[in-house]
Amino acid sequence: MTQQWQDPSAPAAAAAAPRWVEPTRATPLQVFDYSGRYGASLVAVLLGAYLVMNTNMSAFVNLATRGDALLALALGLQAAFGLAVLVAGLAIAPAPAAHRLLAVAAAVVVIVVAGVVIHLWLMGSVRVAGAWTAAVLSLPGATLFAASLGWLIVRRRPPLTALLLLLALVPGLLNHALRLAGVSGGAVNILLMPLVVAVVGVGIAWAARAIAAGTTRAPIYPAPPTSYATPPGP
Repeated sequence: MTQQWQDPSAPAAAAAAPRWVEPTRATPLQVFDYSGRYGASLVAVLLGAYLVMNTNMSAFVNLATRGDALLALALGLQAAFGLAVLVAGLAIAPAPAAHRLLAVAAAVVVIVVAGVVIHLWLMGSVRVAGAWTAAVLSLPGATLFAASLGWLIVRRRPPLTALLLLLALVPGLLNHALRLAGVSGGAVNILLMPLVVAVVGVGIAWAARAIAAGTTRAPIYPAPPTSYATPPGP
């Protein structure tokens, strides 16, 4: 009986060959990790703030005064939906629960109080001294302030960055200055103001990140679990 020759490298080659591995379904924790929560939170905050800012308080008061309840209700629902989206964005941010709760409470209080005061002012129940003071009192400015404040809280920025919130007054003051210069109100509200608000909001976030990086040795964003990817965003 003759013994059949066998290549000694065959087992090693077979072991080195790629093998099919049955894919496993990702768990919700793997899909919605730190990076996913960060991205979803950022998009929701931006979308919610945009919807609230685009609520025309003057039109709402005029429609409610004339008795057109359906259109007034539509504007009110737009603002309420935008506020809900903004709150959801802050609530899912990758931050400790205490910071998320504080951010949600601060944003809701600022927007609701500003909305009530603006409504009473437009109805004539509250008087505002000075045209420039009235220019600052606007729903877009209050929404920008509230969204920026909430974002600084969930990103755990140092208290010094709160001074950046004064930049939220810029859109209202610029709007009033352009009106005094004779620029059409429609052109300002539709074309220029969204761009100004976006630039100011993004500027506040990145400036706060730069200040945090320069004033503390701690991480400038909450440290996630080691298995998560950490986005170095604002």
